[in-house]
Amino acid sequence: MVRPPSLILPAEIIVSGREPSRLTLGILAPMSGVMGVIGPSVINCACLAAEEASNRGNGRIVDLVLVDAGAPPGEVAAEIDALVSSDLLDGLVGCHTSDVRVDVSRVLRGRVPYVFTPPREFASGNNDSFLMGLAPDVQLLEPLRWMSEQRRLKKWALIGSDYVWPRHVHAAARHILSTLGVDVVLERLVPFGEVDVDSLAAEVANAGAQAILVSVVGRDGVRFHRDFAQTRGAETVFRLCTSLDENGLLAIDGDTSGNLFAAMPGFVLGDDDRHLQLLEAYQSRFGALAPLPGSYSEGSYDGVHLLTALHMGGQLASGPLSRVASRLLMSPAQRGVWASAPLGGPPRSLSLGRANGLDLEVISTFALA
Repeated sequence: MVRPPSLILPAEIIVSGREPSRLTLGILAPMSGVMGVIGPSVINCACLAAEEASNRGNGRIVDLVLVDAGAPPGEVAAEIDALVSSDLLDGLVGCHTSDVRVDVSRVLRGRVPYVFTPPREFASGNNDSFLMGLAPDVQLLEPLRWMSEQRRLKKWALIGSDYVWPRHVHAAARHILSTLGVDVVLERLVPFGEVDVDSLAAEVANAGAQAILVSVVGRDGVRFHRDFAQTRGAETVFRLCTSLDENGLLAIDGDTSGNLFAAMPGFVLGDDDRHLQLLEAYQSRFGALAPLPGSYSEGSYDGVHLLTALHMGGQLASGPLSRVASRLLMSPAQRGVWASAPLGGPPRSLSLGRANGLDLEVISTFALA
């Protein structure tokens, strides 16, 4: 009897070894640390994709090896290095912070393909990695334009966590806002674990900012929004987030100010057919009370399906991963390779959502080139 798809811990596969006939992917999900709030739904969506691919992938079973990407970057990289050096993984799918991605890429040295799914700072990957999420200029252009024009905002503050991704977010935002004739009147990068919201709110007020672009991530972002809601600025200052999904909104106990917005590939309340089918499959598999399948977790679902499709379609031998993955995502002629993915490839769109209690209501959707 064939063993069904499995979610395996690193210690298990190191002891038992792997079955060469099965496709074994590492799933780097934050089970702790700054992004730990999204971990359960990321893992669920990755498992759903692996099970779907196993049922439709010409009899090849997909196993996942779960690595906690919330640990310090060096520890995550060392664990991945040990697994890859022991020939226990065929590839990696990661949903985590960019500092972890940097260390993991360094130790991989091109030995296995690596798909990174969240919003990212660079335009593309390299021969053996693919950055699947949106680059800052793509993620910010239309939302910043929409908010600046629709809400008549002329003064923005930029507040983010002090690491590589928010720095690139700030650089992209400064460029976009300058082309819109809008001023950046305050910019701050905050070390992890050192979010002094009262001080930041006072600086925002003193600078006369009408809106804040927030790229404070994970639990620091939860603290920022929860505490900011208690300040005077909550009712008058708009906030646009590039790393907030429904799990983060739930963690901050919701928001009813009408001034909290998020720009992400999609939201739970999205009503396009593909999203509704994915939501139905997720709830059927994990139940109505499972962690919400927000934008980060949907990214892990698509990342597992992308890497599985490339493996099963023999595409990885035909060029650098960044090129073959982009071709699969963008070219209709490649859609047949998605045979193991019931919903096909991910859509090329971006949503702007507004917090209403515990929901992010889609108020505009932008098609991406």
